[in-house]
Amino acid sequence: MRAIRLSFLACLIALCIACSEDPTALLFKAAQEGASEQVKTLLNEGADPNAANYELNKVTPLMLAAEKGHLATVQLLLEQGAKPDSRDGDGRSALICAATESHLEVVKALLAASAGLGITDFAGETSLIRSAEKGHSEIVQVLLEAGSDVNKADYSQRTPLNAASAAGHASVVSMLLEAEADLDTKDTAGMNALLHASTEGHTEIVTALLAAGASIFSWVEDDGRTALIAAAQNGNIATLKVLLERGASIEAKDNTERTALLRAAAAGQTESVAALLDARAQIHHQDKMKRTALGWAALEGHLATLQILLEKGAKIDTLDVDGWTPLKWAQHNEHSEVASFLEEVAARE
Repeated sequence: MRAIRLSFLACLIALCIACSEDPTALLFKAAQEGASEQVKTLLNEGADPNAANYELNKVTPLMLAAEKGHLATVQLLLEQGAKPDSRDGDGRSALICAATESHLEVVKALLAASAGLGITDFAGETSLIRSAEKGHSEIVQVLLEAGSDVNKADYSQRTPLNAASAAGHASVVSMLLEAEADLDTKDTAGMNALLHASTEGHTEIVTALLAAGASIFSWVEDDGRTALIAAAQNGNIATLKVLLERGASIEAKDNTERTALLRAAAAGQTESVAALLDARAQIHHQDKMKRTALGWAALEGHLATLQILLEKGAKIDTLDVDGWTPLKWAQHNEHSEVASFLEEVAARE
C-alpha cells in the first residue's frame, strides 16, 4: 500500500513538473517580462499565442506584453498569429491596455495589425476614452488619425471630451475639439464637458470650450446647477471670473432656487462669495426654504463667509420657512463661534 502511495506521489510530482514546463504556461510570464527570445523559443515549441490565462482574468500573452510596453514582444506575437482583438475578463483588448498605459509605439504596432478602434471594455470605454482621461495626447492624436470615433461614449454616456475636460487635460481637449467633438453631450450625471471643467476649476479648458461654442447656460440635469454655480461652490475663482466675463448669469438658480452666491456661502467658499458680491450678486436673495446666503453660512458654521456677508450689508434677522433666523440655526447646529459673533452683532444693533 505504501508503494502505491509513493508511486502516486511520484506521478503527481511529474505531472506538476510537466505542467510547469508547458510552453503555453511559460509564455505568459515571458510575454509579461518582454523576454522576446524566450517567447520565440516557446512559440516554436508549440505555445499558443492566443491562449487565455483564466488565473489572470483571461489575459492573453499579447495583452500582457502590450500593457507592459514590450514592443518587440508584441510584434513577435503578432507575427506568430496573436489576435489583436481578443478581450480579457474586463473586456479589454491589447489596444486598450497599451493606450491606458501610454505605450505609443505599441499602440502604433497594434493599429498596423488592424486592432479594432471601436472595441470597448465592459464599462463601454474605448481606447480613445481611456487615453483621453489619462491625458496621453500623442496616443489620442494617433487614435484620431486612425479613425477612432471622437464622440463614442461609454455606458455612463461619458465621451472622450467629457473625460479629458473633467481630468484637466487641456492639450487633449484641444485635439478633440479640432476633431469636432460634440460639446453638448451629457453623461448620466447630467454633466457636459463645460460643467465638468467648471466643477474642477480647469480654467484653460473652460476658456477653450466657450471659444468653441459651448453654451454658458447649460446646467446639471439632476439639480439645475450651472457652470457658474459649480465653479463658485467649489471655490474655483479663476474659472468663476472667466464665466462672469463671458456672460454667465449671476442670478441663475438651481432646482432649489439657490444662486451661485447661496451655494458658495453654504460651502464656505469665502473668496467665491467676495467675487460674486463684487459682481453685484443679490445678497438678500432667498431660496425655496426662504434662506439667504447669510442663513446658509450660519447654518453650516462658516464664520469668515458670514463676516464678509455682514460687511456687505446682509440682514441678520431674515426668517426662513421654519421661522428661524441665522442665529437660531447657528445655535441649533452648535456652531458656537458663529453664534457668539451673531449675538455680538445683534447686541450692537
